[in-house]
Amino acid sequence: MRTLTRLFNEACTRLYVWLRLQVATEPVRVRAALMSTLIALSVVWPALANQRTDEMLVGIGMTALTILVGEGARARVAPVEEK
Repeated sequence: MRTLTRLFNEACTRLYVWLRLQVATEPVRVRAALMSTLIALSVVWPALANQRTDEMLVGIGMTALTILVGEGARARVAPVEEK
């Protein structure tokens, strides 16, 4: 069971890092992938077929991903203390 948990955690970490890299370098492609996913889900869950709902969910997702990427960039750039 520990091996499965370790493999799952490693896969999630790799996916998270890949997603952050994609958002930083290819925001248009990420937005298109989010929209495509929502369109595919709207076939299964008809309440998502509303255009306003799609745009709202993509907007929330892109905002959250942008904040995550911005926080990561801020953490890498530390203020320089002058002596």
